[in-house]
Amino acid sequence: FDYEGLSRRLWNVRLNLHGLHQVVNATTALGAMEVLEDLGYRVSTEAMMEGLKAVEWPGRLQMICPSPRVIVDGAHNPAGAQVLRETLEKDFHYRRLILLAGIMKDKDFKSILHILSPLADHILVSRPHLDRAAPPSLLLKALGENRQKAELIEDFNEAIARGISMTEKEDLFCITGSLYTVGEAISYFQSRRPS
Repeated sequence: FDYEGLSRRLWNVRLNLHGLHQVVNATTALGAMEVLEDLGYRVSTEAMMEGLKAVEWPGRLQMICPSPRVIVDGAHNPAGAQVLRETLEKDFHYRRLILLAGIMKDKDFKSILHILSPLADHILVSRPHLDRAAPPSLLLKALGENRQKAELIEDFNEAIARGISMTEKEDLFCITGSLYTVGEAISYFQSRRPS
């Protein structure tokens, strides 16, 4: 993206994060840097460009496995689910989307699923190993008409394994619904990496 601020212009800024909202966040950070410069703090253009290119945000549209392609996102409210949906539609190319949802019972899981489920070709509902997690049966019920393309798997690790087994080369497997869900998914993949 290109940035035109108060006193600085940057072209072809590379951001290591997906989603238009991250561009907005990055421009806000660049604006803050300009204000700091006015207060006497100096940061080179190169340092800003390198910083944006290197930034990582674990659990937010994070690719945790390249083959099969697996991303995790901690979307735990309708706004986060909407951003995830828009990013899946605009930034990722796939033949089929396999979605694994594990959402906390005190969250608006019905709205989250209503936003994300139309995109998915197959939906797995499960729960991370946490008392706050909504029972998968509640998530299944909340899917409404999208229930016919869903599968309930109580054990979270089994749900991940099922998602992996279904995901082919041109597909995308997205695990979402909570930062707890994402954390368990990341641990699952890290524990299975060859040492």
